[in-house]
Amino acid sequence: MEQVQPLWFKSMGDIPWQEYPGHFGGALSKELVGPQQSSAGLIDFRISRYAPMAYVEVHSHKVQYQIYYVLEGEGTLIIGNERRVMKVHDTIADHELEVWLVVDATASMAFGTARTTKYRLAADVAAAIGYLICQSGNRLGCVVAGASGHVTPKSGLDHLAMVLASIERAGVATKSGADASGANPSAALAMPMSPRTRRGLVVVLSDFLDPEWAVELSRLAQR
Repeated sequence: MEQVQPLWFKSMGDIPWQEYPGHFGGALSKELVGPQQSSAGLIDFRISRYAPMAYVEVHSHKVQYQIYYVLEGEGTLIIGNERRVMKVHDTIADHELEVWLVVDATASMAFGTARTTKYRLAADVAAAIGYLICQSGNRLGCVVAGASGHVTPKSGLDHLAMVLASIERAGVATKSGADASGANPSAALAMPMSPRTRRGLVVVLSDFLDPEWAVELSRLAQR
């Protein structure tokens, strides 16, 4: 049976100001509601005050969503690649989703029907998903299993065009019989599984003939 935490009442004046890790120069906060007082692990409700020149190191939120509302003064907020000056009564929600496309370019993906190949179908699905992601202002990254490098997550339709071009180039190499010996699932999922990667979604497009996919996807699901 799930344990329900009791109601929690506290005067804000009784909660001490704290300079949390990664906060410097007088960037102070009071945690009004958090995991310690609530069974909802996604809630982190604080009131903060920053001294002149105080700052917080660049970081990402892997679990909770955060909403910022400015009561007084102004400061610079960085979300992704965007810097925004926040002023009194401005509100912004950190809701940006990071999505990774992992496209399998191993030799088996070059097979298909008279109309298309498995890789061509995967590329078309990637384009549809990518459009939905970028159109809504979220960040899209891409790894092609068997191709070198990756495309770092960014937002915008211009970036989507870059992602699709990288998938297309890998498809040409697959069709020409280029070596894809490095196209193992572990290497393909290394970037999406990196501890530096923020919360998000990983979409794998493959025929899953390699049994290692099941092992690596199981590891990914546990993150």
